[in-house]
Amino acid sequence: MLPNLSLPEAALEWGVSRRTAYRLAELGLIRVARFGRRITVPVEEVDRVRLEGVSDTPTTAPMLPKRGRPARPGRVS
Repeated sequence: MLPNLSLPEAALEWGVSRRTAYRLAELGLIRVARFGRRITVPVEEVDRVRLEGVSDTPTTAPMLPKRGRPARPGRVS
């Protein structure tokens, strides 16, 4: 079994900011695994993104919760 890298470690490998890596995970554009609050990226996914780049279609449903409070019903923001 290959090890996983933390999302900030994967961001360093790709040469992008931590925030960009979290956005890619939030949008489902990269495969990630969650272990409690820790988000990791499989090594094969790090290599795939390094070689092929990020596709425009989500790989899976987004795994990260949206930030902030949900909108109250009946309110327009």
